[in-house]
Amino acid sequence: MHAMAKELMQPLHTMQGFDMNEQRGLDGLQFVNAIRKDFTPQLPRRFLMLERAISDEFAKELKECKIVSGKYQVKLYSMVNRIIARANCAACFGEELASDPKIVAAAKRFAVDCYISGEIIRAGPKSITVPIASFVTRRWEATRVLFDIICATIEQRRSLESTLSEQGEPMDGLQNVINAFPKDGSTSAARIAHECLGIFFFPVVGLTNTTTFALADLCTHAEYTSPLRQEVKGGWNEFEKSVEGLPLLDSFIKESTRLNGTEWVSGRRKALVPFSFSEGPQVPTGCWVYIPTGSINRDPKLYKEPLQFDGFRFARGNPSRFTDVTGNWLLWGSGRVIW
Repeated sequence: MHAMAKELMQPLHTMQGFDMNEQRGLDGLQFVNAIRKDFTPQLPRRFLMLERAISDEFAKELKECKIVSGKYQVKLYSMVNRIIARANCAACFGEELASDPKIVAAAKRFAVDCYISGEIIRAGPKSITVPIASFVTRRWEATRVLFDIICATIEQRRSLESTLSEQGEPMDGLQNVINAFPKDGSTSAARIAHECLGIFFFPVVGLTNTTTFALADLCTHAEYTSPLRQEVKGGWNEFEKSVEGLPLLDSFIKESTRLNGTEWVSGRRKALVPFSFSEGPQVPTGCWVYIPTGSINRDPKLYKEPLQFDGFRFARGNPSRFTDVTGNWLLWGSGRVIW
C-alpha cells in the first residue's frame, strides 16, 4: 500500500520532500494509532465546532450564489469542496486556523495538485515532467502553504508544552499526531507535518465526491427528502453523542456511493517481491493489484436491479452500514489494512 501511494503521489516532489518508505511499518504506526485511538473517539465532542465551521462556510457560499425565481443556483462540487475543506481544517487545526481563508483555499487545492502532478511526473522522465508539474501547480503553492503552517504550529505547541498541559491541550487532529511521537524532540516538525498532510488532506477529495453525488441524487430523487429530514430531526441528538444511528441517511449515502463510483477500484497494492495467489495467478515485482469495486457494486448476483437507485436498499432486510467492510462491500479495502 505504501509503495503504491509513493508511486501514485510522488510525495518526494509533491509533498515538500516527503521520502516515504515503500514498506509498511518501517516508520512505525504511531500516527495511525493517534487517529484510531484519539481522534475518532473525540469526534462527538467536536460536533459543535464542525457545525459552526460548516454553517459559516455555507452562509458565505449562499451570499455568492445567484438567485433565480427565488431559488439559489450553486456550483455544487465547488461549494461542497470549500465547505468540506473548511470543516476538515477545523477538525485538524482547530477553529482559529480554519477561519483563515488562505488555509482553507490551500486545503481545497492540495490533494488535487498532488494527484495531477503525480500523474504528470509518472508519465515520463523526471527531468522533463517535474518542471511541468511544478508549473501546473504554481510550484506546489498549496502544499507549501499547508506544510509551512503545520510546521510552524507544531513548533509553537512544542514550545508551549508545559502551558498546554496545565490549561488543556488543543482538541484537534494535529495535537493527536504530535502526542503520538516521542516528547524528546527527536522527531522533526517536518516529519510530523508530512504525516499530517497525508492523513488529513487526501480524504478531502473522497469526501467531496461522496457528498456531491449524494446531494445530486437527493435532487434527482426528491421523494427521499421527507423521510430523511424526519429521521435527522428525530435522531440527530443521539447521533451527536455516539456517532451511531440515522440508518436511512446512512443507507442513502451508501447507495449513492455504490452507483456513482466514487472509488472504482480499492485496496490498491504494489508487489515489492514476486507474489503468488493461492489460486495460482502470479504477480511480478512492481505490478499493481486492486479490487474492482465498481464492478462488484453493480453485480446482479449481489444486488437486485443493480443499476436502479434504491436509497433505502441497505436499511431493509439484513441492514448494513456505509462503514462496513464485508466480502461484498470493499470500498475501504480488505484484510488487515482497511481505511
